[in-house]
Amino acid sequence: MDLADIITEYRLQADDNATPPRISDETLALWASEAERETCERGDLILDDSETDDVTVFAISADQATIDLDPVTRKIISAQFTSSAGGRAKNLSLTGFDRISDLDDWRTDSCSRPDCIAQLSPTQARLYPIPNTAGTLRLTIYRLPMYDMEDDSDEPEIPFQYHRDLVQWLLYKTYSSKDDEIEDAARSKIAYDTFEARFGKRHNARVQRKHYQRYRVTTRPI
Repeated sequence: MDLADIITEYRLQADDNATPPRISDETLALWASEAERETCERGDLILDDSETDDVTVFAISADQATIDLDPVTRKIISAQFTSSAGGRAKNLSLTGFDRISDLDDWRTDSCSRPDCIAQLSPTQARLYPIPNTAGTLRLTIYRLPMYDMEDDSDEPEIPFQYHRDLVQWLLYKTYSSKDDEIEDAARSKIAYDTFEARFGKRHNARVQRKHYQRYRVTTRPI
């Protein structure tokens, strides 16, 4: 489904085909993009296996400990470091910052290739030990959509089988309106509950922060 199809499905379910409609196409486009982001926040539906270089490939300088991630990054799934000095690419262990910060001299330890990576937040990660040679870091991540949907022909990046479910978010936003002629708490709740049943609950910032601090999927001891 493209954006035009999603809006058409919405207007059918909301019985909003008048001229002019209650909710404009422009507003529905904004809500559809918001809905797609919500699905990724809740369900991690877009896997990027080093396919989008601007987001997943990083030139690492010697003695560089931290990496600024693109804001669309949700979660690092795997990481690989290749030294500019040559040699085979090294798969890094994924761990939590709490594990690194428990180690002696973690702020200064260095080696030719790091052993692990910890995601500190959606926008930053840290290598350990600090690489003392330059190299290239490649990530596999779950991410948010790269762009909002604006044109009728734009399609969601999430898998096709979830496209129609985005309509539930549009219905939720509609019936949550403060316009007395549109607001309908019961229908708003039904739409939201349907969306949540499909994509899961949204974790708050505190839960997400604890996840990054304690995230440990190590394949070897540090």
